[in-house]
Amino acid sequence: MLWPIISKLESENGGKWVIIKVDIDQEALLDLVERHQIQGVPTLAFYKGAQKNHQKTGFVNEAQFKELEKKYLV
Repeated sequence: MLWPIISKLESENGGKWVIIKVDIDQEALLDLVERHQIQGVPTLAFYKGAQKNHQKTGFVNEAQFKELEKKYLV
């Protein structure tokens, strides 16, 4: 599962970034899913300010996430 990996890394990041977990099966969130072009689960979307600068669909391990973090979040 991806959530334990990301939760662990969030607690270690010193407040540099925040995770928002969304249950895309909730009908009330369909607009959000469409607006952010979520086509699979899990989907990671990386934002700086209000600008999305990368989106990745599918599982990533801890090393892969750390690479994404360096490239898109820090």
